[in-house]
Amino acid sequence: MATHGGGPFSLRRPPSDLSLACFQLVLRLNAGYFVLYFLFTLGLIIRKSLELSFPTHALALDLALLFLLALLQISLYFCGVKGSLTDSEPLSLSHLVLCGGSLVLAVYFLLWQTYVVWADLLLSSVLLLLLALSGLMGCGTVARLAKVTCSRQSKDKRPAYASAALTSLSLSLSLLLDLTSPRSSLRSSSPAGVDPNPALPRTGLWSFSAAVVPSGWRLTQKEHLDKDLKQKREL
Repeated sequence: MATHGGGPFSLRRPPSDLSLACFQLVLRLNAGYFVLYFLFTLGLIIRKSLELSFPTHALALDLALLFLLALLQISLYFCGVKGSLTDSEPLSLSHLVLCGGSLVLAVYFLLWQTYVVWADLLLSSVLLLLLALSGLMGCGTVARLAKVTCSRQSKDKRPAYASAALTSLSLSLSLLLDLTSPRSSLRSSSPAGVDPNPALPRTGLWSFSAAVVPSGWRLTQKEHLDKDLKQKREL
């Protein structure tokens, strides 16, 4: 039986899925309401132009801003839906910018158009509320995408740090082995006039260790090895 708790059959969904579903719902509600808003506002402007003394330039301005608001709403809906579904930061930011422009035009039709009637107040107030809610949820979406991007960048940097640490560790071990490796000397089998301890090729880390280790320490180690060989021959 499904429960609402934290059991194995919990019906809870991740917070990101819930916020995405709410954002999509607000966008669709805003788009559906704006269709009614556009038709009612256009009808009110036409009626006011017929019944009231409406200047020509004021009528043209109100109609132009109304169609501009419709264009912004279409772009806002597209950017909001596409940006939230594809996790695109540019589209989500574009949604916020378009939402700000739509808010300014909604305030114009609420307060600054040529004739404001009670129907304009009611319609524009509801539109402002939906646009503000859409903008707030758009800000949440942008914040979530920015957090995901930062986490991905931090994860991409971890392998580089790990490889650098492994490289430094391997170099340290190689240097330690070079410093502690003895140079073999066989006096009995070496012919006359030949150095019993020929110089080893000093390349890479061996040359670095030979340059770092003092010569006195190397001579002491050589004499110690010679004594060990003598003791073995006597036995």
